Amino acid sequence: MSHRPTSLFSCAVALALACSSSAPTVKLRFEPPKADQTDVAVGEEVSYRIRLIGESKVDWDAVRIVSSCDCVTAEVAAAPDEATAEIQVTIHGTKAERIEAHVEARQKASDAKPATGAGPVEPLANHAIDLAITRRPFVTPREVELKQAKDARFELVVGQAFAPDAKLPGSILKDLDVAKLDAKKIELVDMVDDPVARTEDDQIVRTRLVFAVVAVDPKAAFETTIPIEFGEPPVKREVKVRWRGAKPAADGGH
Repeated sequence: MSHRPTSLFSCAVALALACSSSAPTVKLRFEPPKADQTDVAVGEEVSYRIRLIGESKVDWDAVRIVSSCDCVTAEVAAAPDEATAEIQVTIHGTKAERIEAHVEARQKASDAKPATGAGPVEPLANHAIDLAITRRPFVTPREVELKQAKDARFELVVGQAFAPDAKLPGSILKDLDVAKLDAKKIELVDMVDDPVARTEDDQIVRTRLVFAVVAVDPKAAFETTIPIEFGEPPVKREVKVRWRGAKPAADGGH
């Protein structure tokens, strides 16, 4: 299976890790080296973060990231420091499959064909993903990290994929008891059924739930959960919602 390079930085960072062909001079490793992602649903996207670590200062200009399949992408979450880059890995549940996927760190020169008689060029570091994507109920995101609290809204999507010839349920949402929500922190303000998304292999049913934050003190951190039941057969989940509190204003020295 061919490797598909993925960009490590946005244009705003203005630094691509693949813009130099010089080889790194230090050993690299991913932490953790492996991940278990055997509970991903068709129609869902799941993201998590790993770190790419060098034994000492790394020439990041010589490093690029590749993934082993279209169902996995990876990008640097922020500009790296001298020896560590934080990588966000995203699993795209586009179809049902069971594979071992990989995210690799490679030097740009490894894109060239190896010399005649030489074996394949080994990656600088490898992150292995035990991946299973199936038709199962999903809620995304699995957790909510609020970026602001005052007048904030956020959205949950519950859904499930079915076979192309399957009879679809009247509603994917089975129960959302608003009485169980912490009314001092959040409230449900809207609920919308998306049109059924159809592919060659699946019919995907989704319902969007829109919540508003009602906590009045944006400086006060809080955490709450949303209990929800959905899917065929029904499953119960509790989605954690977290606000870490507003950061104190910087002291301008006045």
